[in-house]
Amino acid sequence: MTSITLRSYQNPCGFPLAQAMDTLEEEESSRTIKLKDLAKLVSNVQTSFKDLDSSKDDPIIVIDDSDENKEDEVHTTTNAKTEDTSVPKSSSLSSLPTELKDIPCKFNELTEEVKELKKQVCELEIKLPGDLKEIPAKLKDFTKPVTSLTSQVAELKTLQWKLPLEFLLLPVQVASVQAKLKTLDALPGQADTMLAEREKNTNQATTPSLF
Repeated sequence: MTSITLRSYQNPCGFPLAQAMDTLEEEESSRTIKLKDLAKLVSNVQTSFKDLDSSKDDPIIVIDDSDENKEDEVHTTTNAKTEDTSVPKSSSLSSLPTELKDIPCKFNELTEEVKELKKQVCELEIKLPGDLKEIPAKLKDFTKPVTSLTSQVAELKTLQWKLPLEFLLLPVQVASVQAKLKTLDALPGQADTMLAEREKNTNQATTPSLF
């Protein structure tokens, strides 16, 4: 007997049965895949409708966690970058320049120089003579009579305005008296000249009568 399989059998219309079986299997597999997808969707929808007591007018909120996960990843990467840049890397002393290494030595030298200058100032203060140290006291003694003199001058100015007019006119009167005395001193000389002229005149008048 010859055994005939379903895949090798051909129907009377000439269409092979194996090809028909393959198409049926493909359709069933696609259906099963679609059913799985529907089952996943139904499970997601059921989780959002668990609260049966909620009002009908409340809006349905669907949360997509994919964006949150992306944001978390972005924050983690940025935080890692900022931590890397903010934390300074430990630098060894050998990498520092020589100028920075010499700073402590220079600081110590400056402190020593300042101490020496202070000592020199103290020695100069000690070596000053006694006369120079007494100058401030002498200045105080000198300022006392100067202040008294200035006060006296101010009093004299006030007294000048209080004097009567006669005392104020004394300088003018003295000047006029001096001018009169000068004229009186010149009078004897003028009298002598006048007598000499008279004698000449008389002599001239008597000389022609003798001849």
